[in-house]
Amino acid sequence: MDLVGEIWSDRPELLAEPAWLLNQDYTGKSRSDKLKELRSQIAAEGAEVHLLASLDDIAWLYNIRGNDVAYTPVVLAYTLIEPDTARLYVNPCVIGDEVREALETDGIQIKPYLEIYNDVAKLDDISLLLDKQFVNVALLSAIPQSVTVIDRANPTSLAKAVKNPVEMEHVRMAHIRDGVAVTRLIYWLKQQPESAEWNRKRLTELDVARQLEAYRKEQEGFLEQSFAPIIASGAHGAIVHYEPTEETDIPLEDNTFVLMDTGGQYLEGTTDITRTVAVGALTRRQKEDYTTVLRGNLNLGAAHFKYGCTGANLDYLARAPLWERGMDYDHGTGHGVGYLLSVHEGPNSIRLKGRSGSLGVKLEEGMITSNEPGIYLEGQYGIRIENLILCKKAEKTSYGQFMEFETLTLVPYEREAILTEWLSEREIQLLNSYHERVYETLQGYLPPEEREWLAEVTRPLGEA
Repeated sequence: MDLVGEIWSDRPELLAEPAWLLNQDYTGKSRSDKLKELRSQIAAEGAEVHLLASLDDIAWLYNIRGNDVAYTPVVLAYTLIEPDTARLYVNPCVIGDEVREALETDGIQIKPYLEIYNDVAKLDDISLLLDKQFVNVALLSAIPQSVTVIDRANPTSLAKAVKNPVEMEHVRMAHIRDGVAVTRLIYWLKQQPESAEWNRKRLTELDVARQLEAYRKEQEGFLEQSFAPIIASGAHGAIVHYEPTEETDIPLEDNTFVLMDTGGQYLEGTTDITRTVAVGALTRRQKEDYTTVLRGNLNLGAAHFKYGCTGANLDYLARAPLWERGMDYDHGTGHGVGYLLSVHEGPNSIRLKGRSGSLGVKLEEGMITSNEPGIYLEGQYGIRIENLILCKKAEKTSYGQFMEFETLTLVPYEREAILTEWLSEREIQLLNSYHERVYETLQGYLPPEEREWLAEVTRPLGEA
């Protein structure tokens, strides 16, 4: 029973934004192949039917995308997968002729969105696979008692997290495009103290957010932001998930940091990046804190580990420089990221403990995870540095398969905030190597004055 619906007299209509097909040139695998593999996994779990209610899993499975949820290109839908057929429950208005034809060609029946409740209630004497974490109470209540419910993680969750070679190659391109936009934003920001707007204290957090979105819109394949941008000046940076609004927006402060955590949705993939930029002169303590966070980011990004490790096994690499100073941060070090889907995607993560205190899932080749240590001083400033890292196979020896990360994000660090003497020789080498790669990759996409600036801020540490 929909109790809220009975009293919600002005309830909005179901969203009806058009769904669209994501071509196999981007997905690397057809929906028919995905369905075939999924049916094998359903049978392996001892089930006959699979109820899937998580929107990102449905979008991934059927190679469709939509505009029903802000920042995440999914379609409001449910699906039932049976041995010989599949039913997709959506608002019929969102399915155009091209999408319908493609889905029906692959044996996917289109049904009205709310009909899922009737069809689930008609199931009888079968084994039903579902993940209760992602199924609403009304659907669970509709399942007849004769149905054996197998509560497991959706098989699509892991399959979706392991990007195939086509997806990996496209994601690299998305990060080049995004790297150009964010690098241009940092250059622009560095020029602002000379502007009249800055001197009149008129340049605000929302101004920065709008400028970054403008740069992203110039990039080929850009669709929308992947979440509401976090542009946080001064003390706002110490609020981990601060989001500037018209009510909270403030002018950028001098002699402190502006923390910028933002992302984009591109046809080639999803991005998520944080850079903390110096505005004006910094104190010694501010530089110490920035360098500490940078060390954690560099060391995790350079992890070399044996296959079988989870994010919990690696979390220490990012936190160790903070722990050495008696400091820490109260959020996970990394979350999974989808392919033109949710910017927060499971099951992979990098944190001290996974779901229900577990160590989480093994890190597999193709998983994309964020690397984002931070320091937050209430009432003063916040520092976070975030790159997305792609898990890859390294060498295989008599001791087993070893793994490593490829850093996808390509944007310079804040050179003005780095204390070189606080870095080890290895950390300096890691930083210089990364900056060389950033320059070589991005310089051809930038105007001359921005290219010259990028060469300056990415020159090797220790050079005059």
